[in-house]
Amino acid sequence: MSRIKILKKNNYSTNEISVCCLRYEDIMPIRDWRNSQIKFLRQTKNITKIEQENYYKNVVTKEHSKVNPDQILFSILKKSVCIGYGGLVHIDWDNKNSEISFLLKPELYGNKDSYSKYFCEFLNLIEKISKEIGLHKIYTFGFDIEEFRFSPLKKKNFLLEVKLKKHVLIEKKLKDILVYSKIL
Repeated sequence: MSRIKILKKNNYSTNEISVCCLRYEDIMPIRDWRNSQIKFLRQTKNITKIEQENYYKNVVTKEHSKVNPDQILFSILKKSVCIGYGGLVHIDWDNKNSEISFLLKPELYGNKDSYSKYFCEFLNLIEKISKEIGLHKIYTFGFDIEEFRFSPLKKKNFLLEVKLKKHVLIEKKLKDILVYSKIL
């Protein structure tokens, strides 16, 4: 298993989930999940298998050896089976902050209880990892499409920092962008 140089451990766990360095075996299911949930992402077209393979090989794995990576991506596992992925992206080492990325496989995403449970567990781990690597603030960037997506953030004491009104066109409707953040 690949290792992320900046982290003290290969994996981090709660009672429900664990995270480890994004595994090669998970990249194609993740591609499918991203393509099926494109309206929630800053992704404008479907990702091809070749694009996913190249991204993993030329971007993700190269970040592993950096002292200050631009992103740290994890496979989210339940009993060693990938149920999602996420991590820290757009890491700003000078200002000690990072955006959080999180995506579950569609059958879990669509269930509000599962989504809330796994996102809260992931936030526990990502907060621990963020503190370990010296970040002082983490934040999310999300389209205001489904309110339940933001409930775990509120539950974990993230605050709504920015609301960009009618900022992005999704399914022919202008939607708000919400940025929730937490000082660690």
